[in-house]
Amino acid sequence: MQTGEECSPWREAEYEGLKVRVHNGGRTLLEGSLHQYWSRGHNGGEFPAWAVGEAVRQLSQALGFNPSQALLQTVEFGVNVPLQAPAKELLQRAVLHKTDALDLKTYGGKGYFRETTKQRYYFKLYDKALQLQDLGFPDPGPLLRVEVKARKMKYLEAAGVATLADLAKPAALLEMGRLLTRNLEQVLFAAPLPLPATLSTPERRLLTVGSTLRYWEGLTPASLRRTKSDYRAVYAHHVADPALQSAAQALETVWQQLLTQPEPGAHSAPAVPQINPSFRVLPRPLSPQNERAAALVRQPGSRKEEGGGEGEDGGMRVSKQAPARCCHTCGLPINTGNATAKFCSPKERGSAAAKRCRNADSNLRNNKRRALLKVVSEPVLFDQRPFVRVPEHVREFVLAAAAA
Repeated sequence: MQTGEECSPWREAEYEGLKVRVHNGGRTLLEGSLHQYWSRGHNGGEFPAWAVGEAVRQLSQALGFNPSQALLQTVEFGVNVPLQAPAKELLQRAVLHKTDALDLKTYGGKGYFRETTKQRYYFKLYDKALQLQDLGFPDPGPLLRVEVKARKMKYLEAAGVATLADLAKPAALLEMGRLLTRNLEQVLFAAPLPLPATLSTPERRLLTVGSTLRYWEGLTPASLRRTKSDYRAVYAHHVADPALQSAAQALETVWQQLLTQPEPGAHSAPAVPQINPSFRVLPRPLSPQNERAAALVRQPGSRKEEGGGEGEDGGMRVSKQAPARCCHTCGLPINTGNATAKFCSPKERGSAAAKRCRNADSNLRNNKRRALLKVVSEPVLFDQRPFVRVPEHVREFVLAAAAA
């Protein structure tokens, strides 16, 4: 008589902090953090797009499974946003996300975090610097973590994410970054004190009472939506919130840099904010103690020809040769007759998608240019332009603003 383990169609193994279950039919279930797998135990450092693709390739090759059959049941993704002031100052002012409360909590009485639960996803803001210090890492400076966890994969359907292989697609990563940005934009913040003198009495009262969750919880759904719209209008017209504006801009900038950062050795990479150089640990070869885990997963029947064009090892091969012409932003192939096209064509991808790709490229240059213009417009004792850190591919355009 066979035991349940002998007759089970699933084989299980643990490898580098990940739990892997492979079905005889080829399906694979993974549990764990791909970022922590890549950096050996933490998610405090950078994890650019090229590293995501390489981590997927190495993992699938080492354990011998097809990443396009590795179904994702939940996905948690986020970005570490550098700030000028401690993140808790911004977190203490976060009140609502859409129409739901953003509960303020602490972990171990040390770091602050805000979290809200939706039907399809969680949204969380927290002080990443304090969390890393609590884990024994060096102080990275003020750092805000913006994070989304898809509870149901339907939430990431528009991004085209369903399997592990999908996480290596530039278009999917681009859309996941937009989800982070949109969720941060949907947070209602209390106005920083003191309130502006330009406020009328009703406007001042609205910003004062709206700074507490208790006020919003006492409104009916219709009244809440209407009052929140009024609150946002007053906030946008009267309140200067440099901390929030800086966080929102940094989120978009960091995510864009992580998408476009080239693999080391390819060519000079734009500067990407890092927590600490020691946090960057490249993946190691398969260690002897993990050979048993790999052998358990890599058994006859788990790597059949059903991988199709995946390669001899059944794993996804990340090609280092790009198509003849690809969009500089999302990486999708350009199949139009225009030989000089750098971005997706409206005729091929739709006007909205094409505009997003063009804007994602131009916003980085224009935002840096406007920031530099603001700096050089004020009298200083020396020329600051040689010390401005900007990506090399936009440096000439940005610095030309200051020279004009």
